[in-house]
Amino acid sequence: GNGSADNPYIIENLRLSPNVLDDVDCILIQDTTMFFIIRGCVLSTSHDAIGIKLSNVMNGVVDGNTFSHGDYGIFIYQSHNVHVTDNSVSNCDIGIGIFESTSYSATGNTYTNCVTDVVIQD
Repeated sequence: GNGSADNPYIIENLRLSPNVLDDVDCILIQDTTMFFIIRGCVLSTSHDAIGIKLSNVMNGVVDGNTFSHGDYGIFIYQSHNVHVTDNSVSNCDIGIGIFESTSYSATGNTYTNCVTDVVIQD
């Protein structure tokens, strides 16, 4: 894709499991207004890391991914128009965290053995 609404960037079918001793986030996207989709990925990380971290982004879709072991499965901060659908999150402290963001949705996601499923703070 080229990052437009009709042709978004696509991150798809990745299998990532960083060394659990490194506390490394699996996917980080920040400071962009380009359209993107993250789908079909299987992400596992350490307790003090994040599956997908989105910071100051617009126009994102996170759909149909599997997350396990982490501080957050998905962390969204100061972002706009981000939609999180049909993901499976397990063994995380917080399944999905959305902070200081607008025009977002989080639907159809499932949570297993998370301390807290969803945290939203405007």
